Amino acid sequence: MLVGPIGSGIGAYGSWAGPLGIPVLVGTASCIPGFATLYARCLDSARDLVEDAYSYLASHLARPVAELRAEHSGMTAHDLNLFFTANESRLPSNSSTQLLWRICEAGRAGVPPNSETWVKAGPNSLAVLIDLAALLPASGLAAAVVTPDPASDIGAWFQAAAAAAVVLAVHAPTFPIAIAIPASVWTGYLAEGSEDRMKAILREGLIELPMLGRMEVEQVLRRVRQEPVEIPLSVLPVIAEGVPDTFATALAHVTATPTRSATAEGDDLARSAAERFLYEFLQLLPATVGRFELNADAGFRFGPRPAEVDLFARDLGIAIEIDGYYHFRDEENYRRDRQKDWELQRRGILVLRFLADDIILRLEEVRDRILASVALRTAESTA
Repeated sequence: MLVGPIGSGIGAYGSWAGPLGIPVLVGTASCIPGFATLYARCLDSARDLVEDAYSYLASHLARPVAELRAEHSGMTAHDLNLFFTANESRLPSNSSTQLLWRICEAGRAGVPPNSETWVKAGPNSLAVLIDLAALLPASGLAAAVVTPDPASDIGAWFQAAAAAAVVLAVHAPTFPIAIAIPASVWTGYLAEGSEDRMKAILREGLIELPMLGRMEVEQVLRRVRQEPVEIPLSVLPVIAEGVPDTFATALAHVTATPTRSATAEGDDLARSAAERFLYEFLQLLPATVGRFELNADAGFRFGPRPAEVDLFARDLGIAIEIDGYYHFRDEENYRRDRQKDWELQRRGILVLRFLADDIILRLEEVRDRILASVALRTAESTA
């Protein structure tokens, strides 16, 4: 339970998982099939399930992995099924011979197994996940973070998601799963009804993320800027909900004089204070949290080097470019930017350009245009 700014929750989970080599996938699941599908995507992106299955078989049948794979490569699908039927009694009762057969058959046929398809098609997605858990070493698990569905009532969404997560925690405890929600939702949930088993289980995994209110943000601005600073009006509604320290620090730099095109600090991935601030701002919005990368490779070459965009939502195909004063210093820079726009657009990527100054002065307009673009691309992908 990651309670606080959603962006901070995802960041904190990533900081835990990253050094351990555990990939993290973000989604909006609110039911057991949804959780199972999300987790299946984690597994498919992080594991070689064929190798896992053969390692599992080899350990229980006391045979070398290479020997088993060589034997199966010469079998028909029917022969492979007979093999598993004959050896079923030698496998632990919690393993699914049908699941093992599917994985090994996919390996024999040279087709990567797709656990997401199995979870969706199976009559009991929870059972498939439990069976997969038996195959995987604890060190090889991926991790899923679930965030609120922006199209749903957040309170009702959380009730459903929490109930599903508790079932998974009880029946498939080896799968790392987190729910990231604002503190107000968690407080409201605790205030409803009496204490029960579900609340007790959720409390066991509670991680309260630090949030800064208006006074704390003002202190950060004074510390960074070394002078009294007034918080811009456009940012006050965001701060009212509580923000992480990274947001307050980015705000201090982006409001610095003489220009909001100032360079970001240290080894920051962002190349300007405006980029960093907009990234931190989008991490606070449910519809955009975890979706944009800073200075990301767009997947093609532009001139002598890979094309990069300031903020890139890869799954949606949205590129955000922020233009500071240097973008308009000469005609060649201007031409280059427009050529880059064309290269992005002809690859199906929607390009949004904003002035660096507008990231603060017209924040509501910037936000609304980004959210409209996300909604458009989401609708197109589900049509």
